[in-house]
Amino acid sequence: MKYQVIYQGKAGSTVKIANIIARLLPEFEYELVDLEMRSPHTGAEVVFFCFETSGGMCPISMLEFMEGLEKETILLLGASCVENDPQELAKLECQIAAFLPYGCNYLGLHLCKGRMRQADLPYVKAQAKKRGKDYDDHQLQELYDESQSHPDLEDLGGILQFVKSKLQI
Repeated sequence: MKYQVIYQGKAGSTVKIANIIARLLPEFEYELVDLEMRSPHTGAEVVFFCFETSGGMCPISMLEFMEGLEKETILLLGASCVENDPQELAKLECQIAAFLPYGCNYLGLHLCKGRMRQADLPYVKAQAKKRGKDYDDHQLQELYDESQSHPDLEDLGGILQFVKSKLQI
């Protein structure tokens, strides 16, 4: 198998991301793996990790699998319930860097807006407060409602553009 698309998430964002990536890849040359259902195997040339950030972090089970790779090409695609900002992207890349195998070909991280869960609301409110925004319950509910359509066509288009540019396909 040349490509492996590994995804994990509870809000449904990552399955959309994984499926849009699979559409780019040659038929019979990829494998989709839901990390909640089974463990992936090593051996693919290119591995896509699709994840929802939880508290601004990549899931540890994904990082642990990544750590065991050797020479693969790795692309990361995250969905975040908070507004995209360079600080969150830098924080995630710093966290992930500690798990990247020495011999891998890391091509980068693309972060898009994802679907928010009710459980995410306290985190979103805290992150907004750090940025100088103090959402009341009504504003927070509006953010939650707006997030339910994400990743949307614009988000998925950005993912496709990122993957195409990195793999030149």
